[in-house]
Amino acid sequence: MSENFDEPQTGSELARRVTVETHVFSQQMAQNQTAVSPQ
Repeated sequence: MSENFDEPQTGSELARRVTVETHVFSQQMAQNQTAVSPQ
């Protein structure tokens, strides 16, 4: 029962982490493009 109950929470946490990581990654990519553009 406890495992069943934990699955949705773990899924939400995972989705949140992926969203945050994707956001950070896109920011890094934007910085990289900005740094590369002048060159």
